Amino acid sequence: MDELSSQQVTIDDPYWTRQLETNSSQAIYHQWEQLETSGCIDNFRIAAGELESFREGFFFADSDAYKWLDAGARIYATKPNPRLAQLMDRFISLVGRAQDPDGYLFTYNQILFPDTRWQNLWIEHELYCHGHLIEAGVSHFLATQQTNLLDIARKAAERIMADFRDKGPEFTSGHEEIEIALLRLYEITGGRSYLEMAQQFLEQRGKTTPLSYTISIIRQIRSVASRLSQVRKERERYLAEHADYPPKKLPPGNFAKSTSTSYLRWLVR
Repeated sequence: MDELSSQQVTIDDPYWTRQLETNSSQAIYHQWEQLETSGCIDNFRIAAGELESFREGFFFADSDAYKWLDAGARIYATKPNPRLAQLMDRFISLVGRAQDPDGYLFTYNQILFPDTRWQNLWIEHELYCHGHLIEAGVSHFLATQQTNLLDIARKAAERIMADFRDKGPEFTSGHEEIEIALLRLYEITGGRSYLEMAQQFLEQRGKTTPLSYTISIIRQIRSVASRLSQVRKERERYLAEHADYPPKKLPPGNFAKSTSTSYLRWLVR
């Protein structure tokens, strides 16, 4: 069975056609406005050295911007328009300027903890964010045949391979995503090293011993809590020194009721 690209499929349905039209004409631009309002895009401007401000949002906030790029590319593949192309190109250029010369790109560490990398892999979603960057690069290339975002994605992938090749189960991501991204990158480039890196992550995942896992997760939970506390204090100090700091507004949260055991997801891998 051959896989079909979105350009090879036409959806003609009373319900879904309207939804797709709403996505392409309204939702994708509303989402961009939310990313700007929340400070997510400003995080990249700060990392690029183009804005003096305070980094906002969760440590994994970068992934929201990459998911937007991925969505924009998928929309553009079937409904190309200059407005969306220009918006994507401007942001891709910013992402490239925010990326470290060696390919690393995670604004939480770059801005707040510049001497730290890959410290809390099971909680802070570094590899997850890089994975969504890579997926966005693949989707954008398939939609436009342009390599500007794909080049950034490949540079990030090369950094990951240099840092993680031949490492054990403690060097896997707590949130699956990088594996899919590397497989998609392999599919369009033929670079076997991407396939091998994805295979390593998959085969090493879950192979920590109970004792090793317990020690590692306790260390990471403590580290994450300490870092978050430090960020809160630094933010309070920054706000006190910058009375004109514009307020950032996160979108409303999901008020779905959590189960009493939801926190245990960190303890079960």
